[in-house]
Amino acid sequence: MFYYAEHNPQARLTRTDWKKALANGWIRKKITKVPRVSWAGNHIGNVSFMAKANWKPKAISDDAKEWLAKPMNQELLWDKPQAELKRFLKGDDQPLGGVAYDLGNMAFRFSVLAEANVLDQPAESLNYLIQSQQYQLKRYQIFMRVNALDHRPEKQGKVGFNEAGIFLARLIALGYFSEADELFPRMLLALKEKFFYGINSTGATPFIFGLYARSQGKSVSFDGFEVKRVDLYEKLVDLLPGDNLNEVTATLKRACDYHVERGQYGNDEVDYEYDSELERIYPAEILAFLRLRQKMGLAVPEIKHLTLDNPLAKLHEPKPFPEDPFLNQVAEAAEALLRKQESGGSAPAVKRGPGGLLAFPFNRIKKYFQ
Repeated sequence: MFYYAEHNPQARLTRTDWKKALANGWIRKKITKVPRVSWAGNHIGNVSFMAKANWKPKAISDDAKEWLAKPMNQELLWDKPQAELKRFLKGDDQPLGGVAYDLGNMAFRFSVLAEANVLDQPAESLNYLIQSQQYQLKRYQIFMRVNALDHRPEKQGKVGFNEAGIFLARLIALGYFSEADELFPRMLLALKEKFFYGINSTGATPFIFGLYARSQGKSVSFDGFEVKRVDLYEKLVDLLPGDNLNEVTATLKRACDYHVERGQYGNDEVDYEYDSELERIYPAEILAFLRLRQKMGLAVPEIKHLTLDNPLAKLHEPKPFPEDPFLNQVAEAAEALLRKQESGGSAPAVKRGPGGLLAFPFNRIKKYFQ
């Protein structure tokens, strides 16, 4: 569940945290059960995890409840990050990468709550999923706003390319199009500036980027990058505006099969795109395709498949993000610090626009988004 320092120099896991993790049985030489993973990945140091994925919603829900019942998880993924963010709000010197990291961990806990309630309280499960994405959005906004600075006051961490694409797919699937519209070009800029790692190990993100661009009558260029192309996904991008519902349905079912195939637990040698429990009950790339068809006024196929056989994996009526005063305070404090850092650079500052934390120079991404 921990993000090791190679990809996140802002991680604040202490020696005590590691000792607790060892004592809790999360890190040991022989792994008998795969630990839950946070937004950052499924590796702890050089330890490899191998286990057969469970696709039954009840088993996933029971596992989530068991995880939530452990005091250590409450401490590390809620109490500790919340305490760090409160220190940030009081004016303590906190790196923005660390702020984003704490938001990501809190988002992860919301996602586990969504899994735990998926069968017993499906409406609450959806609310928790939405809150998870709300916190993830702020995390991405901060990380990528720092990345856009011409003068960077702190060492910049990186974000997994696969994680970024799936997060964008969740925003689309949940109907947050204005947020996705602002985040998408930011992600393209981040790709250009080598902000992501694992670019060549995922077929999901090139698909999601291409799909979203296609819905806007545009395309994405990956020139200069070695990305993983999946023929099935390329066909789905082409079929997005298609009117042959039988062909769309058949291809989408194959994509659901592919989701299961690529939904196993990975290790140091093999990466799988959909290797978390949330992706086993909420196939974001499938639901994003359906949502985009709906938005474009096209027929939405009805798909029966293992990946969609739970109350969460549906096209729910879009709803606004809930009011969250604490999150708003963190965002405002981050915004103030970002504006200070921007104005302190030697190059012209990034101008603040209607996008708030997302305002940035769009002309820098023209070659990647046509």
